[in-house]
Amino acid sequence: MNRKLPAVFLLLATVAAGVVLLLGGLQVAAAMTAAAATAAVVGWVLGRQAERRALEAPLSQIAESLEMLGASDIFSVIDTLASLVQGERPRRLEIHAATVSLPVDRRARRVASALNTTISRLTMGAQQVFAASAEVCRRHFYVGPDDYLLGCAAAEAMGARLPDGGEVLVLTVPFRHVGLELRRRGFENTMRERFPAARVAGVLETRRDTVATRETVRAFIKLHPRLAGAYCTESTGVPGAIEAITRAGLAGRTVVICHDTVDAVVAGIRAGSISATVTQHPYGQGHDTAIYLFNAVVYVWRPAEPRIVSSSSLVTRENLGHFLMSGEGVIESEVKAALRPIPQGRAPRPIRIAVLGLSDSPFWETIRAGVLAAGAELEPLNATVEWIVPESDGGLDVAVRGPAVDALVEAGYDAIATVNYDSDLIPYLNRAVDRGVIVSTLNAESSSLQDLVATLSKQRKELEKEAGDLEIAATHDSLTGALNRLVMDADLQKEWDGFVVGRRPVSVIMIDIDHFKAYNDLYGHAAGDEALRLVARRIQREIRPTDRLYRYGGEEFLVLLRDTGIDAGEAVATRIACGITTLGLAHDGNRPWGVVTVSAGVAAADPGHGSANDCVSDADAAMYRSKRSGRNTVATYQGEAKPSGGATHEPPADPREAAWRVEAAGLVDPSAGVIPLESDAELWPPESRVGG
Repeated sequence: MNRKLPAVFLLLATVAAGVVLLLGGLQVAAAMTAAAATAAVVGWVLGRQAERRALEAPLSQIAESLEMLGASDIFSVIDTLASLVQGERPRRLEIHAATVSLPVDRRARRVASALNTTISRLTMGAQQVFAASAEVCRRHFYVGPDDYLLGCAAAEAMGARLPDGGEVLVLTVPFRHVGLELRRRGFENTMRERFPAARVAGVLETRRDTVATRETVRAFIKLHPRLAGAYCTESTGVPGAIEAITRAGLAGRTVVICHDTVDAVVAGIRAGSISATVTQHPYGQGHDTAIYLFNAVVYVWRPAEPRIVSSSSLVTRENLGHFLMSGEGVIESEVKAALRPIPQGRAPRPIRIAVLGLSDSPFWETIRAGVLAAGAELEPLNATVEWIVPESDGGLDVAVRGPAVDALVEAGYDAIATVNYDSDLIPYLNRAVDRGVIVSTLNAESSSLQDLVATLSKQRKELEKEAGDLEIAATHDSLTGALNRLVMDADLQKEWDGFVVGRRPVSVIMIDIDHFKAYNDLYGHAAGDEALRLVARRIQREIRPTDRLYRYGGEEFLVLLRDTGIDAGEAVATRIACGITTLGLAHDGNRPWGVVTVSAGVAAADPGHGSANDCVSDADAAMYRSKRSGRNTVATYQGEAKPSGGATHEPPADPREAAWRVEAAGLVDPSAGVIPLESDAELWPPESRVGG
């Protein structure tokens, strides 16, 4: 028993030691857990403080911009609009609110993005308001695209590739280029009207920086991860957009539409990252402008339309070879080359032409190539063409370009062409015009409200003329100018209705040129056409403005005399027959007179008629009676009207029962002149002039 006690004590000691160790471990674990929890709380607090500090700067910027918009810019816009309403030219409107940097926080980023878009649009609107009130540019002509239509063409290409719709991003340069803004509007309007399932989700500025554009587009894609399409209003923003779309894993799924055929765009089309590009044929803009200026200086040439709009084409991977050749660049088809303007001859003295271009985009290299090609054509013709970029950075700066225009005028240049999307350049160009310099714009030009009003007014007049021409074509005989059968039927029905309801008298005269087939056989159909025109013109002279002349068919004419009875109608027919005889148109096949004559029949509406056509049939029968009576005569029908339904109008066999009266107005010597009438009262006596 004594031997077992040490073992028991050892076991108890071991258990006690284990308990102590266990309790100590729990204390350590608890201490560690408490420390971790404390660290987590501290980290969360510090993180929230860091997030708050990260938001402080952008939120401060957003607040400052909103305050500037509300306190200053909005009131400036209101004042400017008030000036426009009062007919005053407003001062240049400056938007002082600045765009803000995009914060990391998603919700704050959306607010900042919306604010930036608002400021950018307001800035562009301010520039356009000022440009709209600028003076009219008196340049001789413009050569370049219609940017609005280019945007419409891009939208058609986009919509065709998005049958299920989706969100679309628009990328453009800072809102100062009027042409690119017109493209954007054309694109958005067409998408909205033609492809409503595709929605423009945002408009971003590219600023022609690939890295900045890439990051801007990447941030946009984070908010719109299912981006269906991207439209670039010009080519410089394309590489950055393509990089962002590719990094987001949307390559091949996002439709990209842009403009021009610069190297970056061509590479994108070949790789499939760009679906299509709308090109505006820049080579022709450069070449044609120089040639037109030469012809304007030397031969006082002026275009029929002051805006010579260049054509556009949709370039895809399938048709790229039609526009570009590997290693040679842009291809000009034989058809386009044949349509290029050519110099009209050699200049009698040395001519100097300056084309002021840009160099801030590869696009302008193609325009420059066209200008230099025109210079090579004109050099043997005693003319020099110079390509000049006044600005050191290659972009348009009125502070530099305006004085450059003045300097060229002082240097004696005969013609100047320049791109112009800033209305401040217009006074310089107009001063050059006042000094006798031929001025044109190319590729883009700023338009004022007065320009727009003048253009719309001109287009309205052209549309009115075209509408009038269409109406004449639809209602008049193209050869004689007389009204056609379609109008005749309507007029006859209207006059018949007036006769039935109010017993207003109405008469018709059927006129036929005597032996007209023989005239065509003797003198030819061209002479016959001319004779028809002269006869129609003479008939029109002999009737009142309220009366109507129709070409009934072939060599037959019909005259509708409103508010006119049978006797006055007979007098008018007699006057017409005599007037045509006195034209003296030689007709050897019409003996014994030897000149062109007519036979005429007159009839008046009668209560026994079933329709207006019965009156026409009576006049036709009377006209044939006059032909059987020797031609060059006038016959009137005064008998009982025959009903419609196919009955013929043969004269009665018994002269005593005849109601036909044939009177010879013919056998008139052409030198005798028109049968004199003492007055219109004799021609249309009071009883036959009801209501007129």
